[in-house]
Amino acid sequence: MSGDQQYPKVSLLLRGDGSDQSFYFRDYSLFARTITRTGAVVISTTSPKIGSGSIYSPGSSGVFLNLPPEAFNFGIEDFTIEFWCNLLTNVTAG
Repeated sequence: MSGDQQYPKVSLLLRGDGSDQSFYFRDYSLFARTITRTGAVVISTTSPKIGSGSIYSPGSSGVFLNLPPEAFNFGIEDFTIEFWCNLLTNVTAG
């Protein structure tokens, strides 16, 4: 990410790029962490926000990405968690 002075500090960067219905989730950070899935999480090219695809989950129980714990070792410094979320169905608080 040339030009971004904060990029070397990015701990995990998932863009959702890939072939439709694939399940290889690339970490674009400098750490290139291994991401695996449980359930039916896939890449979808139907409605990408950035890049060629997005990460799609059908929203059913037991469906998630397995992220390495070291990606969330923030220490005591300030940190930011940022993501885009497109809810395809109505969500109610419960």
